[in-house]
Amino acid sequence: MNYLQIAETLGIWLVLLGLPIFVNAKVKNLATRQDIGKITEEVEKVRSSYALILEEARAWHQLKLGALDKRLQAHQEAFTLWSEMVKNTNNETFEQMHAKCSDWWDRNCLYLDADVRTGFVQFITDEKVRRALVASGDMSAISSLDLKFPSMVFNAVQLPSMTVVELQRYQTDRDVRKNDV
Repeated sequence: MNYLQIAETLGIWLVLLGLPIFVNAKVKNLATRQDIGKITEEVEKVRSSYALILEEARAWHQLKLGALDKRLQAHQEAFTLWSEMVKNTNNETFEQMHAKCSDWWDRNCLYLDADVRTGFVQFITDEKVRRALVASGDMSAISSLDLKFPSMVFNAVQLPSMTVVELQRYQTDRDVRKNDV
């Protein structure tokens, strides 16, 4: 046997033994590339989905921030109107105050938090009924003033609630004014 035959035989054996290993490695590489392609596609879908969600959240946040000053102002004005109405014990000026609240409501209700919108309307409606009951002689209605509205406002704008002492001060101020009339 000469060197050429030995080289040929060795080459044939290497091909016969190495070819399946080589082919197997190539197939694995191809499968891995296909898997990587599918995985990459899925990752991109998830990334795109999260990017869309994030963009929507940013847009919503910007919208809320854009109206923040007006929302805070509307909540402050609602609180001020509530306070004026609570302190107003004169039934003659109450109708003017009620009209003022209604006019203000028409211009500002969209800036209020949902609970505050509901609470404001409920308060001015209840207060009108309460005053009518008091005027008709039902003295049990005097102490039924609803003091939940300020907490609704504070919760809506995420400020600390009024303390019990502050709420009692409103009731006391109101009682003092009523006795003065």
